[in-house]
Amino acid sequence: MIDFQPFKPEPLVTDRLLLRPPKPEDGAAIFDGYASDLEVVRYMTWRPHQSVAESEQFVLRLMDAWLPEALDPKGWAWILERKESRALVGMLGVRRDRHDVTLGYVLSRAHWGQGLMPEAARAVMARAFQDPTVFRVSARCDVDNLASARVMEKIGMRREGLLRRTLLHPNMDTAPRDGYVYAAIRESTRTPEQGSFSTHSATVLWERRDERFTDNRYHREHRWRFDGGAEVLAAASPHAVPIALTNPSAVDPEEAFVAALSSCHMLWFLSLAARAGFTIDRYSDSAEGELGLDENGKRAITRVTLRPRVDFSATPVPSDELLRSLHRRAHEECFLARSIRAAVQVC
Repeated sequence: MIDFQPFKPEPLVTDRLLLRPPKPEDGAAIFDGYASDLEVVRYMTWRPHQSVAESEQFVLRLMDAWLPEALDPKGWAWILERKESRALVGMLGVRRDRHDVTLGYVLSRAHWGQGLMPEAARAVMARAFQDPTVFRVSARCDVDNLASARVMEKIGMRREGLLRRTLLHPNMDTAPRDGYVYAAIRESTRTPEQGSFSTHSATVLWERRDERFTDNRYHREHRWRFDGGAEVLAAASPHAVPIALTNPSAVDPEEAFVAALSSCHMLWFLSLAARAGFTIDRYSDSAEGELGLDENGKRAITRVTLRPRVDFSATPVPSDELLRSLHRRAHEECFLARSIRAAVQVC
């Protein structure tokens, strides 16, 4: 069974924004920022909130989709927060119907015209398409809501058509209104049931020297050859066989396993940091794997500890909390980390 990247509630980071779970204390900022603003809620499907308490109750309902027991939420919402000021500026929600994800969003009037909503929506759409079962990300807007239409066009959606009498906007009319539908479509038609999305190959070559074989005292040195032309001298770990039968200077499979995990984590971290607007000059990791006994009493790599050290070139530099979040996301995205049973710890 192949483990994919299901589209689910999780924090996201962009150049200027944190897309995070709602918190109980968000109610007042939502009420003051946009939920009570008649101009902001004009094209919303809900009426303006009448009190902070109403906004607080609304937030509590949103929080349910982020609970661990919400195994398969059909919809959830992110709070949009400015990274520098930590100001709550809006919200972006999604609704999932099998292969189709629908977006909805709202932004405080004080932050209009700054490109924040396209930035947030682009990140959510990209994350949705990382789930190979998502084939369509769509959104709708009132025919008069040109600002919302521009958001959809900026993130690469195309207008598919006009839906007559389909959108209910109680702050404008009691009757359904005409609306445009926009969508972005996955180009590939491959699904998880149709097999793997890529293949990765290596050639391992060992040849017997002038030595006996059946006494189990043959040499363990061999070569790994990769499709790009690289060749690596490899051998058994000196912890597994006598030194006389191996080459301690060669790479052993246990070391390669740890290095591959560290490399995968690093590559995802660099990508996520770049997308978040941070510049990295140097990344190093003194990774370590522990060989122990698994649940069946068999020897296995039971834990891998990553100790990354990251040098950022200049401001902005992520906070400790955001740095931990980037590492956590890198671990979640790493294909190799999700392919093994060993625990992976980032220190």
